[in-house]
Amino acid sequence: MLVYGGVALMLSMLLIVAGVTEYFRLKTITSNIEDILQSAVINTTIENYENVFSSNREGYVSANLYNDNLGRWEDIVDEGDIYGEIGKLLGLKKEGGEEYVKYSDEK
Repeated sequence: MLVYGGVALMLSMLLIVAGVTEYFRLKTITSNIEDILQSAVINTTIENYENVFSSNREGYVSANLYNDNLGRWEDIVDEGDIYGEIGKLLGLKKEGGEEYVKYSDEK
């Protein structure tokens, strides 16, 4: 009877240790993803900053450029690809339409 109690205690301790290690593994992964998301937003913002800065520096109201061929002002708008930047930083591959995936190396 005492043997079964010891086995149950060992199994419950093993289950608790496995749960704690899994919690810390997931916490580390989410922390890394948070850093990568922040980095992707900063990189995309830096890429889009050039047109905003030049118009503010010159005193214009917005980022516009006069097109001599058309004879009118055109907006200069950069649309940064944050999802693409995140995919590049995380090493994701695009499958299908808008779906990004990353397969584990473990078999």
